[in-house]
Amino acid sequence: MSQFHSTLSRRDFMKGLGLAGAGLGAAAASSPVFHDLDEVTSAGKVLRKLPWYVKERDYEDPTFPIDWSQVKKMDQRVTNAQHYSRSIESDAIYAREHKGELLRDYITKMFPNWQPMTTSDGNVALSFGLPGLTTRDFAMGEAVGTTRGGFMSYMYNSIKKTDWVGIQKAKTPEELGIPKWEATPEENLNTLRAFARFIGASDVGVFEWTPNTEKFLLEYDGAGKTYVFEDVDKGYEDSTKFVIPRKAKWVIVWTMAEPTETAIRVPTSHGAASTHACYTRMPTLSIQIQEFLRGLGYNGYSSYQSYNYGLGPSTPHGVMAGVGEHGRMCKVVISPGEGSTLRGMNRLVTDLPLAPTKPIDFGLYRFCKTCKKCAESCVFNALPFGDPSWDAEFYQPTGFEGYRIITRLCVFCMACQAVCPFTELHGSFIHQLVKFTAVNTTLFNGFFRQMDDLFGYGMKNPESWWDQYNEPVDGLHPTY
Repeated sequence: MSQFHSTLSRRDFMKGLGLAGAGLGAAAASSPVFHDLDEVTSAGKVLRKLPWYVKERDYEDPTFPIDWSQVKKMDQRVTNAQHYSRSIESDAIYAREHKGELLRDYITKMFPNWQPMTTSDGNVALSFGLPGLTTRDFAMGEAVGTTRGGFMSYMYNSIKKTDWVGIQKAKTPEELGIPKWEATPEENLNTLRAFARFIGASDVGVFEWTPNTEKFLLEYDGAGKTYVFEDVDKGYEDSTKFVIPRKAKWVIVWTMAEPTETAIRVPTSHGAASTHACYTRMPTLSIQIQEFLRGLGYNGYSSYQSYNYGLGPSTPHGVMAGVGEHGRMCKVVISPGEGSTLRGMNRLVTDLPLAPTKPIDFGLYRFCKTCKKCAESCVFNALPFGDPSWDAEFYQPTGFEGYRIITRLCVFCMACQAVCPFTELHGSFIHQLVKFTAVNTTLFNGFFRQMDDLFGYGMKNPESWWDQYNEPVDGLHPTY
């Protein structure tokens, strides 16, 4: 027990939170007076309902240092060449050839009775690159994975449209003989968020194009096309470029929460079905948001189906729109609500005036410096163990002090997401208190990491999912 025993006094604990002595007096003097909890939770957050322990930062000022002069546009063709399935580096080749046995050893270390199915030649059987215990595991992964996103291309081809401009089927206000929607940017954001939540999105954030944020756009996508701004009324695309009207100044970032219980049973075939489920529905939601904007009298542009990131890398878009923080998992934006099971960072450009949302701080970036659970869970060594760094390889994003994944070693097994302490169900007060403490001080981060291990959080026994009799609709716990 001495490993977990703290000799910290109550006064030191309060001082660590900035709630003792002069710190408390200063806070009282400078803070507004609240009469009830509704005033506390709504103060300064008119545009969004963030958890009470989350702080908002200034625009373009996330929790990690950025040197905007060093931020460079990325070339997706270069990044694609580093994909683990294409890389010719010896460590990537080893990961490809031994993926099944490495994942088997990782899972059986925690659950010795879980022995994956094998093929007739004795190799670990894989579905979408992940093992399963029984045929039903593979059936679940295959059923959801095979409908993931790609089928939408057939629909676009049949009507000779692209995802950049959308299907353009909803009647415009002009076609209906009614006025277009006119409201304040704040009202527009609330309207958009209400619709997005209705169709299945979990969160919506917004930022504006500026000389800084325009650097998030890809220099070239995987097919060699680029993004340009032009003085046109409507956007379009041709064989070389995606055109953004200069009046389309706002970037919508909307997300989806993964089904809860399956998301913490990766890296397995049926566990990964949670991710497949999101990416199966995302193209439909993207179309619906575009059509909603069209019905209001505006336009939305999305390259979701294109052979690229969708405008640009997801993490900077999500962080700048305030839907989560950057952490050690590199390409995964961590949110205060869904933790690492937030999927998508779907990006959509619009000319509907929207009130931008600010980057947030819930202590994640600082917590990641001492936690390292995700890096320890990565049997392919794709995640960094060291401190945040400015250094970047030729294919990695530049201009910030943070974490960068070794792309050629990431096999998309998602073992990291199951062990992230911020992925735990957050409905109980104790979890919210931990997160509140992490926002205010790093003093207890090592202790919280130890307690996460002690209480057995992390990946759950994959087979136990089938024994649930109260799986919530869409797999989402109401506490998320």
